[in-house]
Amino acid sequence: QLFEYRSDIRKEEVVQGRSINMTIAKRGLDSLDAIGVKEIILKESIPMYARMIHRMDGSTYPVPYGVKDQAVYSISRNLINKLLLSKAEDTKNVSVNFGHKLQDIDL
Repeated sequence: QLFEYRSDIRKEEVVQGRSINMTIAKRGLDSLDAIGVKEIILKESIPMYARMIHRMDGSTYPVPYGVKDQAVYSISRNLINKLLLSKAEDTKNVSVNFGHKLQDIDL
């Protein structure tokens, strides 16, 4: 059972909530690969190879995220949430319950 407090974001024209992108690094990509959606994410994301440091004097310099050609990937939170919801729904024995606030669970 998967419980989501909000309604199904895949059916809404405008999704309320966080609008900033999120970044995914190697561990996240490995997890997405395990469920078969890594290539979709890479196609829809923007690779970022370094962060830019801004000095007080106005000058800048890059700090790489890893060794040569390593990157983190910027992706829309809305897009990845929709993709993961669809993947969960397509999984056998998983039912998604929208508009339900999970208040207690006994594992």
